[in-house]
Amino acid sequence: MLDITKVAYKVYLVRENGEQLDITDVSSDVGWDENEGELAQRLSLTLGNIVHKGKRISTLAKPNCIIIIKAEIDGKAEEVARGKITEWSPTRSGSADELDLQAYDELYDLQSSQDNRYVSAGTGTKTIINAIFKDWGIPVGKYEGPNVSHAKTTFKNEFLSDIILELLETAHKHGAPDCIVRASKGKVSIIPKASN
Repeated sequence: MLDITKVAYKVYLVRENGEQLDITDVSSDVGWDENEGELAQRLSLTLGNIVHKGKRISTLAKPNCIIIIKAEIDGKAEEVARGKITEWSPTRSGSADELDLQAYDELYDLQSSQDNRYVSAGTGTKTIINAIFKDWGIPVGKYEGPNVSHAKTTFKNEFLSDIILELLETAHKHGAPDCIVRASKGKVSIIPKASN
């Protein structure tokens, strides 16, 4: 049985040049969640805007850099959340110099971007969804979802996340397992519910 009192969380910043910095000691209010009706996981945290190697943290932790949160127990570390910084807000209040950040995983672009898609009759769910991921440069980890043939469908100016969820729901109505979309360690996967 896992003793949660022995779990330690570490926070890392991966800069655009690939350098990875342990920012655990300057991190506070660290959290991650998934909101109803959204695909992407959101990370939020506050950093002390200290000077690190001659530069303020706010010049190192910039939009598009990656935040990784790992859980460590018994000397083993496992990534539990990852996101690209999308909201960056330095604040100075009295003696406090802080940086509030929000980061989202690889699925963020899908829930914030619209597209037009045409699905020809007989195309399988897997083919359609993998094409969306490929077009948007999102690496696929596992696809354990449905591959039901779909009717001819046109999606006009719809959010990509809505298109994917509609395809999965349509497949489920035709007898396929109910599936979810998850991002983990920089890749997206389609897996049956309750298997993650």
